Amino acid sequence: YKTPKIRKQEIKQMGILARANYVYDNKYSVTATIRRDGDSRFNADSRYRNFPSAALAWTISKENFMANATAIDNWKLRFSAGSAGNSGTRPNDSRETFVDYKYEFGDGYYTGGGSRLLVDENLTWQTTNQYDFGSDISLFKKRISFVTDIYYRHTKDLILDSPLAPNTGYVMYRTNAGELANWGLELA
Repeated sequence: YKTPKIRKQEIKQMGILARANYVYDNKYSVTATIRRDGDSRFNADSRYRNFPSAALAWTISKENFMANATAIDNWKLRFSAGSAGNSGTRPNDSRETFVDYKYEFGDGYYTGGGSRLLVDENLTWQTTNQYDFGSDISLFKKRISFVTDIYYRHTKDLILDSPLAPNTGYVMYRTNAGELANWGLELA
């Protein structure tokens, strides 16, 4: 018995990124980003996805009411929210492909074709949405600095191998099956 040959396939990916930044009075800043990604491993209806993000920052130490705070060199509050995508799947996981198999029948071996996997035609991008609130502060002529971040991350449409019942003729198929959420506090 020989392992069936699977033909190599080229993967095509495309990404477009647009970003706008605005800073007002050297105290307030806004950044907006949109990313459009495409991946040939998905079917035409799922191939492209938009991933937006935005960030706001306020440099409190530049405010007039902080003029007498000589110990604080820099103090900035930050907030950001955005989405990111992952297309981490094998080339043919969203398309039915056939390969040659050797079958034993009677006294001989015969070549036949068979499907490599059960196809999830709706396989799509794994998407992570993240929210972050942070603070940067430096004191005493930048001798001491603190960075604090609190974040929440939610991933949906996880791309996973899902097991199938043996009577289907397949072991598993790759599909969007699940979600994951985590949060944390980072201090430096």
